[in-house]
Amino acid sequence: MPAHDVTLYAQWAKIGSVSYTVYYLDSETHEEIREPKVISNQVPGDTVTEDAIDIPGYVKVPPTTKSIVLGEDDNEIKFYYTKQEVIEDADYHEVVWKYETGYNTGVYTNRYKLSGEGEPEPIQYYIELHYDSGYTFKRYNTWTVDEEVEVIVDATSGSAITGTAIETTTFIELFYDRDRTGGGGGGGGGGGGTIIEEPEVPLAELEKLDHFAYIIGYPEGDIRPLNNITREEVAMIFYRLLTDESRDAFLSDVNPFPDVEGDRWSNRAISTLFNAGIISGYPDGTFRPSAPISRAEFATIAAKFDNLDLGMPSEFTDIVGHWAEEYITSAENKGWVNGYPDMTFKPDQDITRAESMTLINNVLERAVPKENIHPDAMFWPDIFEDDWYFEIVMEATNSHDYTIEEDGDELWTEIKPNKVIP
Repeated sequence: MPAHDVTLYAQWAKIGSVSYTVYYLDSETHEEIREPKVISNQVPGDTVTEDAIDIPGYVKVPPTTKSIVLGEDDNEIKFYYTKQEVIEDADYHEVVWKYETGYNTGVYTNRYKLSGEGEPEPIQYYIELHYDSGYTFKRYNTWTVDEEVEVIVDATSGSAITGTAIETTTFIELFYDRDRTGGGGGGGGGGGGTIIEEPEVPLAELEKLDHFAYIIGYPEGDIRPLNNITREEVAMIFYRLLTDESRDAFLSDVNPFPDVEGDRWSNRAISTLFNAGIISGYPDGTFRPSAPISRAEFATIAAKFDNLDLGMPSEFTDIVGHWAEEYITSAENKGWVNGYPDMTFKPDQDITRAESMTLINNVLERAVPKENIHPDAMFWPDIFEDDWYFEIVMEATNSHDYTIEEDGDELWTEIKPNKVIP
């Protein structure tokens, strides 16, 4: 070494950041049948793998899992689908029965055959939603030929007809009258008959006065605000947030989902919210508890805890015709959800834990300025005061007593133990 000081320099080459796009295309026309999914901030040279998703009305064309090595550009994964053929068969038996929700009246018109013989093959059915705005949406599913199918005739008395599925197509149509004024709902046609007046069905209610923690940190002691949140984690959050009266009224340990077993940690939460009409599964009958939840699915769950507010059209540019359009619009009108600077909502993008806490806090009307957080609160090592979600996460993860000051701000007066939910 020389006698004088020596300065050493190290150099780093910046690793570029790339994105990739997943396309969902019609196998014949190669046209997009669903909005592409864009995944950003990826490292060039990494291998990424995607699975084809289920799209109502379409069958996935193999291969349904694809992997690519990310380059500097042209990072595309394309999945192809064949449209399911719907056969309009006029030879059906029709039953009309009451459809009850907390915010809509309507009827099911169920078209089916009760007996006959046929070769084993899938039977397709769809639920067709007719809205008074003129908008129509179809959701597809399948039965198996020769499967015994129970068809409810009168939802009030519970009487039913049991038959054997034999047709290639079975229709279920739902007609909605948003204003409860009767007349069949202007968007529908044929077979619906007259809207049947129904009693009010109480909605499950959320606890808004008791500010207890509804999100608990991980065993490692962090909160991971930018991670995705799973469908069963969301079910557990809303189960915890039910008022004691609502939880007792809808409490259940039974659900129809084959992938939610009785001994699963989230079973009671999923079963109770299913019983309350808050959550549902996928067309294949599964719930997919460990899957991440999309922004549309999350907004829909939150919207079901209140009457829909469709007084103003949505300002989001990417939800027109989306299955969750009305739920997102209602959440938007109530100030529960925000979009992105480009006026999109990105309904099919997975929601982060911080985003989910933002929506829930808005629903519960819970917000605290950082200066009013009690010094004994739990401060997480992976969030900082200059993070946009700092106050949001603190509100969601600390059980506290509070007062409301003259300026309307929440002031924490004491930190209390977390609430134990049965």
